[in-house]
Amino acid sequence: MTVLCCLGAAGVLVAAVALVVHLVTRPPESPYRMEFSSPGTGCHGSSESEDAVLFLAEDSGEVLRCRPGGLPYDDGTGPGRVRPVGAFSAPEIGRIVELSRSLAAEGGGLSEADRRAVERLIEEIGREHGYGVQPETPAQRAAWPVASYSFSAGAALLLLGGAGLFGSHAHWGKL
Repeated sequence: MTVLCCLGAAGVLVAAVALVVHLVTRPPESPYRMEFSSPGTGCHGSSESEDAVLFLAEDSGEVLRCRPGGLPYDDGTGPGRVRPVGAFSAPEIGRIVELSRSLAAEGGGLSEADRRAVERLIEEIGREHGYGVQPETPAQRAAWPVASYSFSAGAALLLLGGAGLFGSHAHWGKL
């Protein structure tokens, strides 16, 4: 029974190490984020902060800014006049707005296919800056399954060993 407890503790320890490996080796989240919105609906944070989200109008493809109250609005920068937002530089915003405006003008707003095209451009911009480029390493692929299976097996062995130890002590105590 003591062996089961030791094996269970070892399994839980392996799970803890695998979980740490999983958390340490995962790639950083891209700061190049965008959401579709419309004027008057809620937005998160402030467009002036360093980790701002780029908001694009669903109907026109224009950049929306966040008011202090959290409502996006069209700041009227118009064609050719863009400002950096969050991690995006002004030229990157220009590329995004050029695509989103042209797609919105063609269909009277942004369809799901149009949104995916804009999202692919955002992902491409992130890759240009090194986000999402690195392939997953074997350690990254293995860490989560190892952690979950090791924890499950370790916890089961600890319970079985503990129940066995408790049962044997209860049995010997009655004699």
